[in-house]
Amino acid sequence: MASGTRATRAAGHLLDLVCSAWALGSDAMNRAPVPGDVVGVGPAANIQFRGERKLVLRVVAVDSRPTYYGWAWIAGYVLGRNEIATDKREIYVQVAGLKLLRPAARRI
Repeated sequence: MASGTRATRAAGHLLDLVCSAWALGSDAMNRAPVPGDVVGVGPAANIQFRGERKLVLRVVAVDSRPTYYGWAWIAGYVLGRNEIATDKREIYVQVAGLKLLRPAARRI
């Protein structure tokens, strides 16, 4: 099987995961993401993530440098089926457009 075919299948599974998350009515972010959060990234966060380009991201870092108000650079792992990391990405998004799918575990 060609690697392009595998990538297309992975993108399809990922799209199913994101669409399911949006269908459940997950809450929009009302705060900046923190490491450990799992967020849905779609066109409300940045137009480049429309259609099949939507993704689920486990946040590992948020850049503290100033950007435009309401925007942030976040780094994280793209999650595929069974929440297995498939890729590492750094993306520029509107925080209000992110969907909080699972908050980070609280440390005691």
